[in-house]
Amino acid sequence: TNFFSFFKNDVLNLDARHEDGSGTEDVDANMEEFLRVPSKLESLLLFGLAICADSFLYVITFLPLKCVWALLCLFCTIVRPGKGIGGCRFHRRHLYQLLQ
Repeated sequence: TNFFSFFKNDVLNLDARHEDGSGTEDVDANMEEFLRVPSKLESLLLFGLAICADSFLYVITFLPLKCVWALLCLFCTIVRPGKGIGGCRFHRRHLYQLLQ
């Protein structure tokens, strides 16, 4: 085998075909795997979109509610410094929520 026969077989893909011109099982399996990639990639992108939507909704809904609750606990602790009102006392975790 010389370089030109190798080049001709590689360019024309002669080794990967049967005599009738149909592809071998390896070529068919590779083509099927190649065609599966877009659907797998699309499902991965949808999963990433779901994670982004979850984070966005958390910032829009839960963070303001936690901030309001922390401010309410701070107000209750200022009104009754020792006990708060109804067990609502300002703790260090409320400060962390306000800093977020």
